[in-house]
Amino acid sequence: MNIKKRVDNNIPFSLHDSRIIKISAEAERITLTFDKVYEYSGDNEKSYPATMLFEGIDYEECDVIVFDSELGYGSFTGTRYRMREFIDKFPNGIFEIITETYSGYDTVFRGYIYKNGCVYGSGIISIWTMGDVILSANYASNKKDDNI
Repeated sequence: MNIKKRVDNNIPFSLHDSRIIKISAEAERITLTFDKVYEYSGDNEKSYPATMLFEGIDYEECDVIVFDSELGYGSFTGTRYRMREFIDKFPNGIFEIITETYSGYDTVFRGYIYKNGCVYGSGIISIWTMGDVILSANYASNKKDDNI
């Protein structure tokens, strides 16, 4: 018997180069606010401000690993924070997404962390959810064709 893994994705957006500018943690929800997400259609690329809501969060399994250096090879050190600790430690921090992975109940973002406008290091955000993940793009903010 052959089993083929489905790799279809119903999200028409890419978060590569998107920046998380705010993380809100509520009872069993996490909301990420993005400066923009990218939509691709044929040869066109458009960008929109957006939010991503994660429902049914298990905070025991949500964390952020912060490394003291940028992404790459070689030695590094780091600290693992629970999600709320990370929000407290980096209240105005920005997380620029380089890669995004959606697997089962786990969503993982890898990228750069900015603090006070400068690259602070790199990091990995892991969000565990048994609920829905809802991406809401603000199309009205970009009525013109925003080819980048």
